[in-house]
Amino acid sequence: MIFARSMAVACLTVMTALCWLTGGLLVVLAFVQSMQGEPEARPLLLLAAAAVFGALALGSGWIRTRFEAAGT
Repeated sequence: MIFARSMAVACLTVMTALCWLTGGLLVVLAFVQSMQGEPEARPLLLLAAAAVFGALALGSGWIRTRFEAAGT
């Protein structure tokens, strides 16, 4: 079972990093679209999606720490 726990920790670490990256890129996209004044831009939708990815990153980080604490 040690391998399964370490694999879960590794996958959750990667998921945390990818969620932070995706959320950050969505914030940058919303900023760039608002600066350029694109008519089809939806900055509130993009910022809401970024908040969802931030929440997913925090949740997966919390679960990862629970798995790490269970291993000791």
